[in-house]
Amino acid sequence: MPTWRWWLGVTLLGGGLLSAFWILDGGLGDVLHVLMGVIITISFIAGVAIRALTFVMSARGIYLRYSTAITIAGFGIMVAILVLPILL
Repeated sequence: MPTWRWWLGVTLLGGGLLSAFWILDGGLGDVLHVLMGVIITISFIAGVAIRALTFVMSARGIYLRYSTAITIAGFGIMVAILVLPILL
C-alpha cells in the first residue's frame, strides 16, 4: 500500500503536468481540455448509474457478490464507452 507521501507526490506531479497543458493556448491544451471533460463526465454518469443500481439491488435483498459483479461490469462499460468510438 502506497504511503500518503507517495500519493501526495504523484498528485502534485500529475496535477502540475495537467495544469501546464491546461493553460496552453490552443493545440494540445484545447484537446486535453475537451478530452478530460468528456472522460470526467462519462465516468461520473457511469458511476452514478452503477451505484444507483447496486443500491436498488441491496434494497431488494440481492446478494453482495452480485452487486460486486455489477460494479466491476460497470467499470468495463465505462471503458468501453470511451474506447469504442476510437475503434469504430
